[in-house]
This record gives sequence, C-alpha cells and structure tokens, in this order.
Amino acid sequence: MKWLNNVKWLNASTAPTIGILRIAYKLLVNDRSKFMALLVGIIFAVFLMVQMTSMFSGITAPVFEGGTLWYKRKAAVANYQETGSLYQRAVLSAFAQVADTLCAVQHDAEILQAQDEALAAAQQALHLVQANFQAGLVNYSNVLIADVQYHQAKIADLQTIPARYQDTVALLSPSVEDGGTGSNKSARPKHTATI
Repeated sequence: MKWLNNVKWLNASTAPTIGILRIAYKLLVNDRSKFMALLVGIIFAVFLMVQMTSMFSGITAPVFEGGTLWYKRKAAVANYQETGSLYQRAVLSAFAQVADTLCAVQHDAEILQAQDEALAAAQQALHLVQANFQAGLVNYSNVLIADVQYHQAKIADLQTIPARYQDTVALLSPSVEDGGTGSNKSARPKHTATI
C-alpha cells in the first residue's frame, strides 16, 4: 500500500477512487475467506454471463438473421417441388417407353404376319413352278429361282420371330442399360425381308 501514498499523480479527483481501492485491498488481504468468497463470486458472475449470452443468442439469432429462415423454407419447398416434377417426368417417361415398346411388339406382329403371307406365297409359287417343270413347261432355272425365293422368304420369316420375342422380353423385363425401363431398342438387331 505504500506505493499508493508515494504516487505523484494523485489529486483530489482521484482520491475517492484510491480510497475505495485501499478499503478493498485491506479487506481482501486481511481476510482470506473474504478473498475466496469474492473470487468465487466473480467466477460465478462470469459463468452466469456466459450462460445468459448463449441463451439470449439462441433467442435473438432468428430475429437478426434477416429472413434467412424464410429463404431456407422457400428453398426447401422449391426442392420438394423439383423432386416431385422429376418423379412425374420419370413416370411419364416410363409410360412413354412402355408405349413405344408396345408399338414395337405390334409392329413386329404385323411384320411376322406379312412374312408368313410372303412365305406361303413363295411356297405356293415353288409348287406351281415344280409342277410346270414336271409338265415340261419351264426349264430347271425357273425351279431354282423359285426355290431361292422360297428359302429367302423362310429366312426372313425366321428372322422376325426373334425380334418379336426380344421386344416382348424388353416389355416384360427392365434392362440395366436404359435405367430399368425395359425398352432398349439399340440392342435389337435390324431385320429386313427380301423376296
């Protein structure tokens, strides 16, 4: 405390403050239990201030976010709507692919029917040319031409059957390449009929 008496900057305006400091110093130095009580009180006050600050920051944070929660809600609603539209688009795409596959199966059935008719006509023509050959009306080259045409019609007829089965399988089972929709037309072989 001697240093307080020897300080030159003491004047009348700082005297009350110095007096309070002297009293506090004497109380704290002379009584250890009061010093510990003061120390515990200061620690408790700091702890209480930290707790109150965290509590008030939790209450006042939404007020001072400037509409962030509203925009987050709006973004969540937009995300939900986007997900719904993506799902709707996927379902419509799946229905379109199933419709395309059904059209392909129907087209394959029409081709198979046309190939069956062409095969029947080629077989009938072959029998007629063979009968004419036996009667001596045509030469053997006409029989060979009719036979080649019959076999070409038979090959074309046989090629339409696997394509029809493949389209039917594509309709009934999902494929991995096209996302599980079952209409992978790129894997289907191209078939042409020549008569």
